[in-house]
Amino acid sequence: MSSARHLFAAYSSTVRRITKFFDRFPDTLTIDDLMHYFSQLIGNVSWITIKLDRCGLQFFYKHSLHLNL
Repeated sequence: MSSARHLFAAYSSTVRRITKFFDRFPDTLTIDDLMHYFSQLIGNVSWITIKLDRCGLQFFYKHSLHLNL
């Protein structure tokens, strides 16, 4: 599998994980929601997972929703 496919899979996993965590779509989340999500990740998952989640959500907001946060 190419690195682009791995990255897409990781970013897709991020969107699924945060959607499941809040039981709603990521485009409805507030900054406070995102801060809560990432604060609960600390100490529960690896730093690479946190970094991938941040990058995945940033990609989702920028390229899927055309928002710059």
